[in-house]
Amino acid sequence: MARSEVGAGVLVLSLSYEIGGPIVTVAMLSLALNLALTGVFILIVKRLIQNVPESAATQSPPVTGVSTD
Repeated sequence: MARSEVGAGVLVLSLSYEIGGPIVTVAMLSLALNLALTGVFILIVKRLIQNVPESAATQSPPVTGVSTD
């Protein structure tokens, strides 16, 4: 289960126990913002890796400072 689904479940449980007030409102807004920004993050990462050649993406960087003695 994803974290946002768990957060939504906790909010539903808190409402079922009649827990309310500004803290629940802040929690709902925080969850909505988290969901929206996750999509933005994915779009940014897709755009960043768009121009990376496939061979550069699969190569591992050279290891420096390691002695094989």
